[in-house]
Amino acid sequence: MSLLPGYHLEDLLARRPSQKTRDLIGERLLELFYFQVLRLHAFHADPHLGNYLFADDGSIGVVDFGCVKRLTPVFVDNMRRLYLYRGSKASPHFQRLLDQRYAMYRTRLRPAARLALTQFSDRFYQKVYPPEIEKDGTPFDFGASPVVKDYLRESTNLMHSKGALPEYLMLARVEVGLYHTLHRLRARVHTSRIVRSFLDETESG
Repeated sequence: MSLLPGYHLEDLLARRPSQKTRDLIGERLLELFYFQVLRLHAFHADPHLGNYLFADDGSIGVVDFGCVKRLTPVFVDNMRRLYLYRGSKASPHFQRLLDQRYAMYRTRLRPAARLALTQFSDRFYQKVYPPEIEKDGTPFDFGASPVVKDYLRESTNLMHSKGALPEYLMLARVEVGLYHTLHRLRARVHTSRIVRSFLDETESG
């Protein structure tokens, strides 16, 4: 066992960290998520804020790995192809990628679920993660966005469509926790640039 220094989120915020520190922690939190998903193919699946410690220098400590979700390489590869997708979400290519994901589970994508996933991508992910590379230098302001509300609205639509895969449930749990923390931090994060760095790294590897 190791002793990790740091503060829980509420204690950190009570210290009134600078915007620079908030942004640094936000960037590192997002990097941590995509590092786990795209490189490790596994992620810490208990986003309770008590499991994170934050230091004044922007470092992050993660504890309690009692709940870890592993992802298959083929599922990760499919996600990689959908992340930062620049074309139309109504295009045959995008829709074929969705069909391939559901085929992994030997099921067909219901029309209602197809619509919910397409809208999720358009209404949420494209806004938080602009796919245009020329926008990589512009950070997304999580403090000025109702990001958690938007995510919950689209994920609820997906659940109601009865087309949510088991992987979605765990990923959604972690993403809600992540976006809630970034919103509380009022962090400004280069979302697309971070995701693209892992996509480029994976492709070059």
